[in-house]
Amino acid sequence: MLSRKLFERLKNLGFDVKEDEVFTALRVTKEFLLRRRASAYLLTTDEVKEEFTELETYPVEYVVIADAHTNFTYHNLNTEDLELMAVAPNR
Repeated sequence: MLSRKLFERLKNLGFDVKEDEVFTALRVTKEFLLRRRASAYLLTTDEVKEEFTELETYPVEYVVIADAHTNFTYHNLNTEDLELMAVAPNR
């Protein structure tokens, strides 16, 4: 997972950090969704999606666009728009 890889990289570079001291946008986003017991349509790389696998049982209520790289396509954007329209009436 990306957060774990970042922590290990910092340790290998000589930083004296604990894993729970490393905050990333992905980690904060995941914690936000966990607190709300919600999931999200993820317009991200497959590697980023691995960070969110434990949220799969929750209903999709948000859209997360992060580090989409090659997954940032018109098809995926259209799918995201449909997801947004599907969850918008609940807001």
